[in-house]
This record gives sequence, structure tokens and C-alpha cells, in this order.
Amino acid sequence: MSDSVSGPRPIVKLLRILVSFSLFVGLIAAGYAGMRVLASLKKPPARGGQSVPRLIVEVQPLRRTDYVEWLLGYGTARAVRESTVVAEVSGVVQWLSPKLEPGRYVEAGEELVRLDDRDYRQQEMSTRARLAQAKAALRRIETVIEGLKENLAAARAELEATQRQTERLRRAVEQGAASPSDLDAQLIALKARQRTVIGLESQLRSALPDLEQARAEVDAAEATLAQVRNNLVRTAIRAPYAGFIVERLAQIGVFVAPGTPLFRIVDRSRVEVPISLPASRYGHVRRDASVEVRLKEDGPVVWRGVVARISPEIDPASRMFRVYLDVRGDGAEAPIAPGAFVSARIQGRVFEDVFVLPRTAFMGSRVFVVKPEGNSPEVAVVEERIVEVVEALPDVVLVRDGVAEGEELVVTNVDQVGQGTRVRVYRREQESTGMLPLEDLLVSPEGDAGNARGQLGQSGSTTP
Repeated sequence: MSDSVSGPRPIVKLLRILVSFSLFVGLIAAGYAGMRVLASLKKPPARGGQSVPRLIVEVQPLRRTDYVEWLLGYGTARAVRESTVVAEVSGVVQWLSPKLEPGRYVEAGEELVRLDDRDYRQQEMSTRARLAQAKAALRRIETVIEGLKENLAAARAELEATQRQTERLRRAVEQGAASPSDLDAQLIALKARQRTVIGLESQLRSALPDLEQARAEVDAAEATLAQVRNNLVRTAIRAPYAGFIVERLAQIGVFVAPGTPLFRIVDRSRVEVPISLPASRYGHVRRDASVEVRLKEDGPVVWRGVVARISPEIDPASRMFRVYLDVRGDGAEAPIAPGAFVSARIQGRVFEDVFVLPRTAFMGSRVFVVKPEGNSPEVAVVEERIVEVVEALPDVVLVRDGVAEGEELVVTNVDQVGQGTRVRVYRREQESTGMLPLEDLLVSPEGDAGNARGQLGQSGSTTP
């Protein structure tokens, strides 16, 4: 019984060992076959040179040029002429023009408000009458004075004749040809003539103040008449210049006193825009510098012109200074409305014969250029350069020396390159020329296109 049970067990164990061994051999054969298949699918390595570098950098060619600095500033437009027209005389508002409404355009000198002028017309009539009386009194005094002057002239002529006759008679008495009594009578006549002349001169002197007073009264009456006529003219209130009505303040039937506001008017044909710029840029802007004005930074240009004037001082509180733009329109309206907030692009300094480098191209004070390796334009070796910085502006750095015309500057991944680094070069203009398709360049040797695209966008640079 025990022999029958123990007999077949070695055979079963042997079978199990054979099966396991067969499976092991089969697995080894299958693995070897799979390796052969994979080996046949693998691409052979590139022959005849070094491997293609994985690091991709974008480059741009270097060109010397004249660079114009443009400054960005902001300001609020305001009208050069904006007035609140007031009453110059008192009176009741009798009439308002239909154009006296906000937004309506009026011409210079156009009548817009009229006050009741009856009192001023009566004043004009009474003043004219008073002036006529003063002129009549003046004419009477002038007539009297003219008569006195004529009588005085005649009296002086008679006095001179009497003096000559007296001299002749005195010589005759000395010669015995005439009696002394005749000389005495002649002297009495001479004294009478002298008294007549003296009396007329006194009357003339007394009449002169009356003449001056009469003339003053005429002048005063004429001045009063001119004032009354001016007041009469001022009862018609007119537009001081061509422009748009901003607000109507007058109402018909309301009594107004001198100084009462009647309406507001603005001249839209000329607008002034004060633009604020940083104090660090003072002296960088000149009068007549070119300007572009936009209502929004990314909007279209609404006006091109020049700087009209520059503030002579810097605001100590804001550390800003102002340049002023004089915006004029072709017609009644300038292209910018008063009160509009605008951005202005203003021409600053001009740098001649410089290289314009982006800030992303710098690693500290160093930049990098590439030199093609062999005959392939896509593979290059990086060279490090120390440049002479002329001016570091917010967006770019201006360089005079350290790089050369036509060299290609590395502008991305500058934190991953150094002297002698081998890189793959991407030139943005190649996308349009077809020299090197972007998708082909961005695929790394291992086929990791996403990683290569990420490499191209990295910069991580520091600027001077």
C-alpha cells in the first residue's frame, strides 16, 4: 500500500521541473527577440561630428543706429479760453437767444442776452440836454472873452498912439514950440488910455476861470454821456469769442446786478494739455519736440504736434515737471475735448551711432553672442562680451562698444549659457523665410518638443 503511493511522486516533481525550465527558456527567447525588434527600430546616431546640443537660444542681429528716446506722460486737457460771462450793468433780463443752450455753437459778438434798457435811454436823453446847456454856456463865455480881447487890442493901439503924441509934444515944449499946458493935457489923456488898457486886461483875466469852468462842465457832460451810452450798449450781452455754450445761468424776468453770472462759454478750437514727466527727465525734452497724444495708451493717435513750452521748475511734492502742448483744430473743435485725460509720447534725447540691446540680453554687465559652428547655421558656440553702456533706459540698453555690427546677440536663456557653450540657434525671421521651420527646431534630439519650446522662452537675466 505504501509502495503504490510513493512510486509516482518523483515523476510529478520531474515534470514540474521540466515545465518551469521550458517556461524560463521561452521567456529568455522572447526577450531576446523583443530586443532585436527594438534595436531594429532605433535610429542610428548622427555620423561625422558631435551631437546636436539641446539648449535653444533666440538671437537677433546687431545693427548700429540712431536711437530716439520717447517719454510717456499723462495729463488732463483744458481749454485755453473758458469764461463765465457776467452782467456789467443792472437791469431785468428781457430776452434770451435761442442759441443760449448747452452745446450750441455761437459766433464772436453774437447777442445772447438783452436787459431792459429804458432807464439808460432816459439817462442818455437827460445827459445830452445837460451837455447842450454846458456847450451853450461855454459859447457865451467864449464870445465875451473874444470881445474883451478885441477891445483890449484897440485900447493898446490907442495907448501906443497917445504915447507917441506925448513924446512929440514933450520935445516941442523943450524947444519952446508948445506950451506946458498942452503937455499936461496930453499926459492926462495918456493916463486915461493906460487905465482903459488895465481895466480890459483885468476883465479878461477874470473871464478866463469862467471859461475853464465852462469847458470842464462840457467835458463832464460828455463823459457822463459816454458812460450812459456804454451802459446802454452793455444791456446787450454778446459772446466774447466764438465757442460753445457750457451752461445757461440767466432767466427771463430776473433782475440782475453787475457781476451776476449769465452764461458760461468755452473755446474748443484751442486746447492746452499739461503733461507731467519725472524730474529725472528734466532737461531731456526740448521745446518743439515731437509729440503723439492718445486718449488711451493702446488707442489710436488723436493728435500729433510739438511741445509748446516747458515749466521752468520741478514740483517738490510730486517730483514731476510739466510740458505744455498747444492743441489746435482745423475748425471750431480741437481733436481733444477739455477735461479729457490723455497719454502723450514725447520725444526725448537722441543717441547717435549706438547698439540697441534688450534688457533680457544682459547677465549682469555681460552679454553673449553666437558664432556658427562648422557649416550648420543652426548650431553655434557662445562668446561672452563686456560692453560699454551709454544709457540704460526702462526697456532697452544703449551700447557703444563691446559688440560688432552684424553679430548675433543671445536674447533668451542667458542664465544658462557661458563662454564656449554650444547651442541651437533660433532666428525669428526664419519663420517667414522658410530657412528653418520653427517646429523642426523646437523638437529636441530625443523628441521632447514641449521641453525644447519651454527652453526657448526662458530668460532669467539680470540687467545693468
